[in-house]
Amino acid sequence: MTVAEQLAAFAVQSDYEDLSEPVRKQVKTLVLDTLGCAIGSIAAEPIALIREQTEEFGGKPLCTLIGGGKTTRVTRSDTTWRSLRDGRWAYPA
Repeated sequence: MTVAEQLAAFAVQSDYEDLSEPVRKQVKTLVLDTLGCAIGSIAAEPIALIREQTEEFGGKPLCTLIGGGKTTRVTRSDTTWRSLRDGRWAYPA
């Protein structure tokens, strides 16, 4: 089993009540921080470039983008990882 599979299994088997109070507080903080980063970056140039690229790829719009619009799962994932690989866009989560 890969590390990702182990993490997924842990997440699926865990209940909110299984988490300690410090972990619950940290999860809330990290979720809010992640959403804040996503919302705060909507107007950034790299994000505009990624949105343009996903529109060019087309496909069935399955995923809603933060800030509006839709894209395919594959396109979204491919674009994100390509951008991270090329150092054009970094997201801290």
